[in-house]
Amino acid sequence: MEQPESLWRHRRNDLRRALERVDVVLGDLYAQAVDSLDKSLTVSRLVVASHCVREIANNLVDHLDDVEGLPEYVDGSKHRQNLAKAWLSHEALLGPVDRPIDVAAVSSPTGPANLMTVPSDLVERVRLVAEAEVGGTDRAGMRLSALMTGQLDHAQSPSVRLLRDTLRFFYSFVHLRHGEPIELPDRAEVLGHLAKFEGALMGRVGDFFARRSDILDLLERANQRTKGGEGRSDEQP
Repeated sequence: MEQPESLWRHRRNDLRRALERVDVVLGDLYAQAVDSLDKSLTVSRLVVASHCVREIANNLVDHLDDVEGLPEYVDGSKHRQNLAKAWLSHEALLGPVDRPIDVAAVSSPTGPANLMTVPSDLVERVRLVAEAEVGGTDRAGMRLSALMTGQLDHAQSPSVRLLRDTLRFFYSFVHLRHGEPIELPDRAEVLGHLAKFEGALMGRVGDFFARRSDILDLLERANQRTKGGEGRSDEQP
């Protein structure tokens, strides 16, 4: 099989260096994504690249720290694990976790049907799981908007929708499918989505460092004027 032309060009090297300036790990993840796709496409290489894309997309805005009010990433799996632990701590009251509740046995003959008394800490764990699921879509939309635009109020803009479609493409290849074969897309399609993702990244990290450079320049000029003013003041009689 003919080896494809290398993906590493000046633009990608610039993006890798820009990401490394934000966070070394993110820069390395980007390099691994490109390296994985810089060969003939295989399932394993696409899985690795997709994992790297997901981690960069999920974490870059937290490292940039330039969006006020950015919602925190909520790990729903952690809440689900805590819920399971809470149930296990109350098995004497609730029964084994692997046994369905006998609704007829727990229903009160005088009270409302299908109700039972449960520990309050278990109910709170249930609430946290539900909140993570219900609020997750809104949080993800705001974080995606922040990643694409640097703001929280453009969740439906064309650029954000474009990035969402690209991320969904990669996320669909993050995991193997428990024995189900994975049909590889065309390499050109994969590289097209990679280019869209890279464009979003360069727009954000490029703007971030341009703004930071402008601020540093302003501070330096202000310091120079301050020092100059102090010098002139000393020379006054």
